Amino acid sequence: MSLTSIAPSSQDIFRVILVNIDNQRDFVNKNGLLSVPGADVAALRAARFIDTHHDRLTTILSSMDKHGLKHIFLASWWVNADGALPPEYTNITYQDIQNKIWMPRFDKQWSEDYVRSLQSITIWPVHCVAGTPGSEIVPVVAEAIARHSLLRRAVHLQVHKGQNLRTEHYGLFGAEVEDPKDPGTKLNTDLMRDISGYNRSYWLGQEANHCVRRSLEQYIAWCEEFNPEAIHRMRYVTDCVSLLPHGAEYQADAERSLFDMVQKGMLLVNSSDQII
Repeated sequence: MSLTSIAPSSQDIFRVILVNIDNQRDFVNKNGLLSVPGADVAALRAARFIDTHHDRLTTILSSMDKHGLKHIFLASWWVNADGALPPEYTNITYQDIQNKIWMPRFDKQWSEDYVRSLQSITIWPVHCVAGTPGSEIVPVVAEAIARHSLLRRAVHLQVHKGQNLRTEHYGLFGAEVEDPKDPGTKLNTDLMRDISGYNRSYWLGQEANHCVRRSLEQYIAWCEEFNPEAIHRMRYVTDCVSLLPHGAEYQADAERSLFDMVQKGMLLVNSSDQII
């Protein structure tokens, strides 16, 4: 396909945005630091979806976790009475802190208030460290995005998140708890308004019950108040999203959340479906 055989995205009348959430090596690769089972196959489907719909996709927006080695959600932030760090995937509750089962090593008052506001926090493996290959978009998807950018003369939009040490930042639009010292943790309503202006928004990436879910929840909550019709223009690409194997309760929680979003108007599609 030559550059002259397809119109530039700027000429699209029916405008479609693909929101590609955290399709990064540490999540997608089987040897990634926080590998999600099935994400490698989901990424292949995502790349095929992009290549199949070059002429229909106006814009591709990618979010990416970009962490350091010291964060509130990492083991190094917490310690027990014996001086041991919590194992990965430990769920620290506010009651645990009150009972001194786990105690923050840094920013004590903020950390306690933070967990109290959310009731609990999960300790994740170190992952997506900025500047490492694991933090980059997995090549099969990155190459498909590059082809789209070349063929449609389109800019690949990117959102880097998760740099703040004191808060989690699952959703691409804002952190779980806003840090008053960091404007970058505030809800990005301008970006949500921009996405809501497209005729269709397609959503895919990793992982189903955290970064994808929170991105969708943030966007839908904003749309309910400011642009309800935009929810009906949302398409969740089911076979391009994977779930961590954290048990039946975790899976049921993810399914309940997705059901609620569908009830509000979002449609479920497969990567093999046409954009209409």
